[in-house]
Amino acid sequence: MVIKEYERFEAIAAQHRRDGNDATLDNVRERCQRSEDAWLKMAAQSRRTELRREERDRKTVMMAEA
Repeated sequence: MVIKEYERFEAIAAQHRRDGNDATLDNVRERCQRSEDAWLKMAAQSRRTELRREERDRKTVMMAEA
């Protein structure tokens, strides 16, 4: 099974969430939350890019078949 880039980003974000939940210091918890947010944004962008690529590929196939 191939892991998609956005899935890897989401896994990293989840690890930062767990680290933040386990943190005892406020600044560490806040840093983990900021990191989680950043990774989730990258995952969302990666997912959008993949969807656009798939749509472009579908259109290319349809045009080639026409």
